[in-house]
Amino acid sequence: MASHTSVIVNHRVALSGTNAHGAVATHRLDYVCTRLGAVREPTDDDILRQEAAEREAALGYISHRKGAVLDEGGNCALFDAGGVADYRMAKAELMADKGAILTSVVTVRREYAEELGLQTKQDFERFLRANWQEHLEQMGIMEPQDIRWVGAFHTNSDKNFHVHVISWDDSGRFDSLIPKVELENARQDLVARATAPVRQKISNARMQAREGLAADIGNNELTECQRRKMQQIIDRLPERGSLKYGSLAKSVPRLKAEIDELVENRIEESAKLAARVEAYKKVIEHHANLKGLKGSERQAYEAAAMDDLRARLGNAQLMCIKQEAGIVAEPRQRKAGGVELPEGERVT
Repeated sequence: MASHTSVIVNHRVALSGTNAHGAVATHRLDYVCTRLGAVREPTDDDILRQEAAEREAALGYISHRKGAVLDEGGNCALFDAGGVADYRMAKAELMADKGAILTSVVTVRREYAEELGLQTKQDFERFLRANWQEHLEQMGIMEPQDIRWVGAFHTNSDKNFHVHVISWDDSGRFDSLIPKVELENARQDLVARATAPVRQKISNARMQAREGLAADIGNNELTECQRRKMQQIIDRLPERGSLKYGSLAKSVPRLKAEIDELVENRIEESAKLAARVEAYKKVIEHHANLKGLKGSERQAYEAAAMDDLRARLGNAQLMCIKQEAGIVAEPRQRKAGGVELPEGERVT
């Protein structure tokens, strides 16, 4: 299963006046768009953008905008925010650039690429066009209107898919190293964006597992011993106050502990419930991996997830208890401090 380390983002700053800066335009640009493994065919998105650009040009809206034309010879390895990037134009801009140039590689391990939805050139194009601009803005190194970048998707590695990205400031004002904190925060955010679809699936799986467990706990299928235990809890229910799990934890903690014990006993004696709990734990573990949690932070996250499950199951068991006791409505609570509220409003 995919984790936080399934996507790797590396950056390197080439300051103006250095050999590395000159090499970007004279060597690296050619390397990323011509080497073995660089995908040169235009994607469906590229073709649609080109057709739209041609229609706009025919109507007189635009002439020859950046990123709107296919390279002569059909070499469409380079792409940018607007479509297929013009190689000669990108090279000329890089050669004339007076500021720093940022070279980056975004890598996805092949075994997780399908799960993350990042395994084709079009996948990476869409991801970068949706996120790269904001990624650079988050570092605080370029103004939005000055950001320029080109990318090239490579499949030459048998272990990963990756895209090379070259970014520069059209104004030339960016010419410094990036503070480590800003760089790491932006990197973490980009990885989080890449893993967001999987995290959403995991969140849905967590909710389904939790609600499924609560439904099973609420089905009243108890052994005779468990029914006796439930009757003992009924006999000790408070006459006043809320009969909800969170309230009992504060007002009658011993009773809350007995409800927990009953739920745990039901899980231990039911293979179906035990399997559901194990599935829930695996979902939590996967989610923690995707979030990149470690050490005490991970322990706190997993503990909170189990506390949440315990409360859900405790409330489900309380519903059974109230049904068995014939409690259809809880006693009306006192008004909050004698405050008069308009009809339909409530104190929160």
